[in-house]
Amino acid sequence: MIDRTLLSKGEDFEDLVDTYVIFITENDKFGKGIPLYHIERRIEEMDYTLFGDGAHIIYVNGEYRNMEHPVRSLMHDFNCKEAKDIVNPLLAEEVRYLKETEGGRSQMCKLLEEMRKEVAVEAEAKGKAETTMELALKMLARGRDSIEEIAEMTGLSLEEVRELAKKETV
Repeated sequence: MIDRTLLSKGEDFEDLVDTYVIFITENDKFGKGIPLYHIERRIEEMDYTLFGDGAHIIYVNGEYRNMEHPVRSLMHDFNCKEAKDIVNPLLAEEVRYLKETEGGRSQMCKLLEEMRKEVAVEAEAKGKAETTMELALKMLARGRDSIEEIAEMTGLSLEEVRELAKKETV
C-alpha cells in the first residue's frame, strides 16, 4: 500500500524510490541491546537472497543508553519535556514552537483533541469507553505530559489533575 502512493499511473515499478518504515520503540523489542535493528525481506527459495524491493524497516531501541551513539542522543531528546534540554537544534526549535508559542500550542491542542476523539470512538467501539479521570491517570502514569497539558487534553481543571497526580505518587 505504501508503494501504491509513490507511483503515478503508468510508471514502472523500477521507478520506485526506497522506502523506510521506522518504529521507535520504548523498549528493546528484540532484546539484543543494540541501537538499531534493520529488517529486510529475503527470498527463502533462493538461499535467502535479498528481495531488493527498496522497502526497509528499522526498529529503534528506545532503551539504548550509550551516549556515543546517535540513537541515544535522539532517545534523550525524545524524552525531554522542555525544549531547552534538547540537544538537536532542529528538534529543539520545533518543540519550542509547539510548546512555547500560542500558534504551536493551538496546533497541538487541535491535534490532541482529534486524537482524543479518535481514541474515544475506538474505545467505545470496543465497549471500553474510558472516563476522563482514567485517561488523565494513564497520562500521569506515562509521565510525558505536564499537568497543564493533561488538563487541556482531558477537559479537567488544573486542580483536579493536581489532585490525581498527588494520589498517583502516594
